[in-house]
Amino acid sequence: MLKTLLLEVMTMLLSVLIYLVVVSVTISISLLIRKYIRGKENLRYIRLVLFYAPIFIALEYFHVPSFSFNVGVIWYLLPMGASIIGILVNMKNITPFLNKDIYFLLSYMPLGGFISAEVGLIVGALYEEILFRALIPNLHNLMIEGIFSGLVFSLFHFVQKGIRGTMTIKSIITLFFLGLIWYIPFKVTGSILPSLFAHLLYNLPNIIISFVRYWTFHTNKDQFEYQSKAGSSS
Repeated sequence: MLKTLLLEVMTMLLSVLIYLVVVSVTISISLLIRKYIRGKENLRYIRLVLFYAPIFIALEYFHVPSFSFNVGVIWYLLPMGASIIGILVNMKNITPFLNKDIYFLLSYMPLGGFISAEVGLIVGALYEEILFRALIPNLHNLMIEGIFSGLVFSLFHFVQKGIRGTMTIKSIITLFFLGLIWYIPFKVTGSILPSLFAHLLYNLPNIIISFVRYWTFHTNKDQFEYQSKAGSSS
């Protein structure tokens, strides 16, 4: 009995270790692509495509998740409800962007920057759902797997230099619980779509803010140019 239990524990620990190695390699390659493929504007789009390409390393080692749509309404409502709560928790950070005047205080966003931001929020959601939901190793316990999913999901955001400075204890805890709850419908249904839609819903405010920022500049170019000249002359 004890021998069997120890064998199961060792097997689970090995699966966790393999998962962490494969995911770390995948993310590291993506970050190296982001760091070194720079320069001309057209390289921005090449970098965008190549950044997400390493996900196929993880998929090749593990498996391609199901994208089945017919899994029951409840399994969409649960993670999307969690996303709405997450948005409300972070509403303090979103509220300033409800005022159009705030966009005139932000720096210029070129088309390439706008596309990069939107792709990061939309395609990035799929990238993260595959890594932190679909590929979580089988630990024979829903809650343990959910907690593990939440931990690696929140840790992934915290270790990124561009994001770490903006994160608070509240945002880390929010991401942890979202990761945990988003994992449940995937584990129960086997489909990644419920958690993917919930993730996109959570990103929706930033998707809209990015669009409004880009649109505000390109429909008010004269005002931005005047402000830029006034600032440089002073």
